[in-house]
Amino acid sequence: MCAFLLVYPFDVFAESPTAQIKATVDQVIQILTDAQLQGEAKKQERRKGLREAIFIRFDFQQMAQRSLGAQWQRRTPEEQTEFIKIFSDLLEQTYVDKIESYNNEKFIYTNERIDGAYAEVGSKMRNSKGEEFSINYNFIARERIGESTTWSLKT
Repeated sequence: MCAFLLVYPFDVFAESPTAQIKATVDQVIQILTDAQLQGEAKKQERRKGLREAIFIRFDFQQMAQRSLGAQWQRRTPEEQTEFIKIFSDLLEQTYVDKIESYNNEKFIYTNERIDGAYAEVGSKMRNSKGEEFSINYNFIARERIGESTTWSLKT
């Protein structure tokens, strides 16, 4: 369940967090089910597509900063940059195999709550056995352009 947390990028000008999650899930599933990207020979290409979908959608600087707390300010800009790289690499290595184990699970979006700069989307993932697992996504507004907001997953 947690593996899918990392693969939910957002369309830049989608109108709601739920619409952004749905677009991301569709994009990831498309990569994972693309017949031209199957097999060990296409592993690097498939992972590159997943990485691009994931990395442009997460605010790794903010996530890294929150994970270090007060220590963040005590680090030099070079150390901060290195930590962001190591942090994002760790997340990728931790979850990429789980992401690639997608097996026709279905995603159901149950609710959305927006409170100022924060949002939460509730969803369920249903596997082929009919078992359901809840997944809640917490977001922070990253950018507002007119009536549209770009949301980032927050830690």
